[in-house]
Amino acid sequence: MSKTQIFNIFILAASLFFCNYPQAQNNQSTGIHDQVGSKIADAAFQIITSLKSTKYKDFPYTINISKGIYETDEAGFITHLLKIAAPDHLSLIPFEEGKFYHSVADYFNYFLSIKNSGNRLDSAFWKIIYKIDEAKRGDIIAWADDYKFILNTNSHLLVIGDDPKLVGDSSYVYEVVVYDATNKLYNRDIRTPLGGVGYGFIRFQTDSLKVPAAYQYRVDDVFQKSNIIIARPK
Repeated sequence: MSKTQIFNIFILAASLFFCNYPQAQNNQSTGIHDQVGSKIADAAFQIITSLKSTKYKDFPYTINISKGIYETDEAGFITHLLKIAAPDHLSLIPFEEGKFYHSVADYFNYFLSIKNSGNRLDSAFWKIIYKIDEAKRGDIIAWADDYKFILNTNSHLLVIGDDPKLVGDSSYVYEVVVYDATNKLYNRDIRTPLGGVGYGFIRFQTDSLKVPAAYQYRVDDVFQKSNIIIARPK
């Protein structure tokens, strides 16, 4: 079986899943966040269910909307979504000095600055959500294991595809379906080993106040402590 055939099987499985997925239809809520967040999540959903080819790729990206080709990393994918659904929100995120494309560090550092300002900075467009049980579909999560982004810092950027849900009888572990681009595979992930744009389920471990403190890609992985920020487009 060719790689193309295998990829098509994954996309078919994803389409069947989303037909029964509770958040697959457009969110009909009337709140301002629900409008902006839903636009972002809906744009991701539309791409995932219609793409023809994808793989994880650092900048320079290859994104061809008409052909359904998405070869990008997580920052490239989120930037693409914001250009479509929330350009004013994107315009506030500064580029790293000497670069003209956004990195994960750009998003993380910008969200961190809002968090450190107590949600006063650019409060008309972005808001930090502290507790994971208050996160919603369309919120963006950024994390970095090292605040300074030293060499090989583990970091990531993604869009929440549905409200986080407690795992079993646990009081501190939440599972979240996420839309992103990655070279890793999560729980119930639709991607091939090449990675790229798609969805899967990630788990987050919280402290006693429900603040996320660690992430887990797959259930057989250990939880990795990290600096996790949830940002809500308003």
